[in-house]
Amino acid sequence: HFVSIMRAVLMRGAGLETVGRPILGLAAAGAAVLTLAVMRYRKSVA
Repeated sequence: HFVSIMRAVLMRGAGLETVGRPILGLAAAGAAVLTLAVMRYRKSVA
């Protein structure tokens, strides 16, 4: 996703309306991974 976002911005000067969906996908994946990491960390500490 990141590569397609950067290609769109650098090569075509794409705006937020073009790259918004991939950015949301990356943000959702990042939030999911962070949530899982915090949950596993709390289990290992407790």
